[in-house]
Amino acid sequence: LPGGEFRSEFLHAYLNSERLQTHKAVQLRRADDQFTADAMDFDNVERVLTLRGHVRGVLQAKPAP
Repeated sequence: LPGGEFRSEFLHAYLNSERLQTHKAVQLRRADDQFTADAMDFDNVERVLTLRGHVRGVLQAKPAP
């Protein structure tokens, strides 16, 4: 997640395969956008983020050019 931040009570980092995983509640933040979920898998190689459980998100509107 470029420019993003993950927060959780537990994050397991698999450095060789560039993956992050947690079975605990997680909070994601990128700029002003925020997401929360009960669990998460992030594959940096494939660029796939999977949020599981009760998922909520807030996307902030950007000004028009």
